[in-house]
Amino acid sequence: MNRLTAVLLIVVVVYVSLAMCASASRSRRPHPNATQQHHVLPLDLTPEGLWAVHLTIGHRDVHCVVDTGSRHLCVDVPVDPTWVPLPGTPTIAYGTQTATHVRWYNVPVQFVGGDVVVVAVAVTGSRQCSTPRCFDILGLARGPGSIVGVAEFARLRFEFPANGGASHLLLNPPATIATSKNRLPLVPHPSWYIVRIVGVYVRDGNIRRDVDMGEADTMLVDTGANMLGVPPTHTRRMHDALREGGDLVFRLQGEGDAVVEITVPMVMHGGTELLLDSYDTHGHIVLGGRFMRGLSIELCSTYVAIANCPPDQ
Repeated sequence: MNRLTAVLLIVVVVYVSLAMCASASRSRRPHPNATQQHHVLPLDLTPEGLWAVHLTIGHRDVHCVVDTGSRHLCVDVPVDPTWVPLPGTPTIAYGTQTATHVRWYNVPVQFVGGDVVVVAVAVTGSRQCSTPRCFDILGLARGPGSIVGVAEFARLRFEFPANGGASHLLLNPPATIATSKNRLPLVPHPSWYIVRIVGVYVRDGNIRRDVDMGEADTMLVDTGANMLGVPPTHTRRMHDALREGGDLVFRLQGEGDAVVEITVPMVMHGGTELLLDSYDTHGHIVLGGRFMRGLSIELCSTYVAIANCPPDQ
């Protein structure tokens, strides 16, 4: 190989290397809507037992229920003439909000102290609710058009201290709480955070009473619910298991042979009625936000991780 050929070969190699680096750099550029930051958002508990957060939508402060069981941002605000209309379904249903008629717009949304992201927002024209009041909803489930995907939230973490202290929603927390002992693989679903139940029992002091849940072997983690949802076919057996008192314990499928237990203290409504809600849960047990006290719950696209949340947080 003569000197000229060697020089030309070196130039080609350097050029290819630079091109590859430039291509990798372009592939690492964040999406225009990516937050790229860690944010801690304060949560407050509504009188109805729902967790809510403040957002700035357009130029308005909006109080939204955080709902991991839905993927839309749905609010009742005046439409700004600068908002860009979008096509979309004209009706959305959420549990107690049986018929919400909406129009869709691309809208700038900002979390408290956070970045502005432009997302599809469903603006309500009218709502029908089976409760005394309706709620604005921040859907945090996964799926096309969800704020979780658009803003590129790799992880969400809810922290609900056991002593009733300040609760928070962490967006893109820098460190994970997930370990091989508390990581629960998700049951495949396009949007919801569903984990597998391997057993249920009532713990009453030193007494353990097993509960036969039959085919209801999955749990939906749903911060937008304020009760423990059970399929109608399982309501009676749940009441029978709990009528003598005690706490409900769910045994959840972890990685490999690992099993993670979470205890659900049965809150009483008016001191007499168990907070069980019987409706079409699609065969799942629905863990509502009211029953997450004392837990840190981390959500991502492949797992849910659950750990104890210390009282002093």
